[in-house]
Amino acid sequence: MNGDFTSIKSVLDQWARNAKKYFFRYRKGFYELFIAADSPQIMIRNFEQMPLVKHKREAQIIQTENLFLRVAIYYNELNPQLFLLLTDSFYKKNVLDIMLYDSRVNAEYYFLSLKTISHEVKDSSTMVNGTRFSSDTWALSKPGGSKNIVHFKNSTELFYTIYFTQAWLDDCIEKCDERTHRFFQAFQASDSTFFMLPRQVSVELPDYAAFRQRMTETKAPSTEALYESTLLLFQEFSRNIPDDMLLKNNLTLSNESRIKLLKAENYLSKYYTLEFPGIDTIANHAGMSPTALKTGFQQLFGCTVFQYHRKQKMQIAKSILQNQKETIIKDLAHQLGYDNAAKFAAAFKAETGLLPSEVNDN
Repeated sequence: MNGDFTSIKSVLDQWARNAKKYFFRYRKGFYELFIAADSPQIMIRNFEQMPLVKHKREAQIIQTENLFLRVAIYYNELNPQLFLLLTDSFYKKNVLDIMLYDSRVNAEYYFLSLKTISHEVKDSSTMVNGTRFSSDTWALSKPGGSKNIVHFKNSTELFYTIYFTQAWLDDCIEKCDERTHRFFQAFQASDSTFFMLPRQVSVELPDYAAFRQRMTETKAPSTEALYESTLLLFQEFSRNIPDDMLLKNNLTLSNESRIKLLKAENYLSKYYTLEFPGIDTIANHAGMSPTALKTGFQQLFGCTVFQYHRKQKMQIAKSILQNQKETIIKDLAHQLGYDNAAKFAAAFKAETGLLPSEVNDN
């Protein structure tokens, strides 16, 4: 009798898990979408079974547009140990991807992803209007370890994702430096199944561009070229691995705290060309206490909230100075909330190591 009950419960659990993939719910400001994530192959099969999806199998592209997003997914299985995804998407709503795992399936793929979010300043009354900049976030998950991925309304995102087995990882890190060895030893020994490393850049780096170009070519891309781009991406992650203290702090963050901190960072992004909105305002928007915000932000981003705000503001200023040579520095300082050009120049040099005039003249 007990065995029959267990069998029925297993069938019902499986039915509920399969049904979830085709439904969504709204909770705490996010539309929650459920994704079968046991392996990249299962994920692709799950996507192609969803409504309004076009799957071009020969070109290895999946496309859809619905209430929540517009997306194109390019994929390539280089070998049984290595699977690549490039996801190009625009989000119409706040979305939380919830990964589903089947306990009967042995999840064996790690994944390493780089999410690049493109921002555009929209303020028609100022010289910063139309300025574009990006923010990058690395994510690394153990097999079966990723739980939630956050996307915000009106964000344009590129996801470069490498799925790989333990055998491929062991072979790859043998070619990397001692720092990379220490990181993966610490990560694998930790209770954490997921690691996130925000990294801010002002322009897309050449190796990312090559990865994108090779994945989106109309003709079948060269396996050798794609493998080369994969290694470059892995090595770029290795170069950005934090020091041991930041790693330790990052791994102790709960998934719920991480989502709230990303919500705070997204809110802060609206103020990069304005005055700092204040800790209390940001904390209230993220649904956490000011103390929790300050502590958690330092853990996740490796700097204070104000330092992060200034860093991004200076990246925007640098982009304007490089691309708009007619810019009057005094006017730019005022547009970015500084009382005078001297204070702006001091902040700019502290962040970039250069004076605004040195960037503007070159």
